[in-house]
Amino acid sequence: MHCRDVKAIMKTYLILLIIATVTFASCKKDKNKSQDGNPVGTWELRHVNGVQVPGAPSDFKPGNGEIVQINQTNFKQISDGKVVNDYKYSIVKKETTVNFDKVSYQLVFDTDKPALSPYFKISDDGKLTLYFGSIAADGFESTYVKQ
Repeated sequence: MHCRDVKAIMKTYLILLIIATVTFASCKKDKNKSQDGNPVGTWELRHVNGVQVPGAPSDFKPGNGEIVQINQTNFKQISDGKVVNDYKYSIVKKETTVNFDKVSYQLVFDTDKPALSPYFKISDDGKLTLYFGSIAADGFESTYVKQ
């Protein structure tokens, strides 16, 4: 083999190596892969952020009795074992940003109060966050863990 042939082969390998490196380096993990638009389950409240009553807690311990149950058609809010809200709902794919979080889905409740239809996301660690408006405009968000 001539020196020129070896240089040509090395140049080809170097170009392939650079292409492979750039290709793999440009891949990034999809941060919203767990946000599948399926909030079905029983969820217990862990944190509220936004408008609150002075002195009221913002963090909630397990067994606090503040539950949302979501099945294929109904969203139930349960407090201390009593159903306080029960809405039929549908899910709308609607991408937006709420409180600096990117969200892709909204629970649209069958009610005459559209402000009650929160956006939601399910985080990579499996927590459900419901966004009822923007905190800056007297809205709030509540975070739940699946039971």
